Order: sequence, then C-alpha cells, then structure tokens
Amino acid sequence: PRVLLLNAALGGATGNTAQALARVRRQLARHASVSELVLADEPAAGLADWRAALAAADGFVFATGTHWDGWSSHLQRFLEVATPAECSPLWLGKPAVVVVTEHSV
Repeated sequence: PRVLLLNAALGGATGNTAQALARVRRQLARHASVSELVLADEPAAGLADWRAALAAADGFVFATGTHWDGWSSHLQRFLEVATPAECSPLWLGKPAVVVVTEHSV
C-alpha cells in the first residue's frame, strides 16, 4: 500500500508535528510505501499540484498542530482547496488517520 503523509503544521518540516510524523513514517515504512506533502513548503499550491500524490495514495495521515484550539491554517486551506474533489476517487475508499500535536508548544 501507498500512504501519503499530509504535514499541515505551521512549522512544516520542523517542530512537534514533524517529530510525530517521523515516528509514524518509521512504523508505516515497515509495511507500506510512504510519501509526504509538507503544506508549509508550498503555501500557494492547489489541488492540481496535489492531485497526483492524492490519486497515488491508498490511505492518508493528516497531521497538524493545534492553534487557538483549532487546526492549522495550512490544513484549513488544504480542506477548502480540495473541496471540489469531495466524493471522488481521490478520497473514496481510502482510510485516513489524523495526528494532532499539542497546542503551540
């Protein structure tokens, strides 16, 4: 199986969420091919930029820190931009996991 990690942390590839995803990656790599999108690295990216990675994935791990008791702005934007793909093969039948790290620590 192919698993896509979606790192929506404000800190991108650094910080608590990246550390948590590194652990997830190590565990999943024993059983699956793992790739990652770091949303902070491409703040202007859109659905067309992500479509190939989303389509190739058999499952997803969404990861975010909490900020003011909610998810990151990167995750909010991702969900808004990806809305046109709702109920499409990009998502249907693919399991998803959410990793949330502690509030602004």
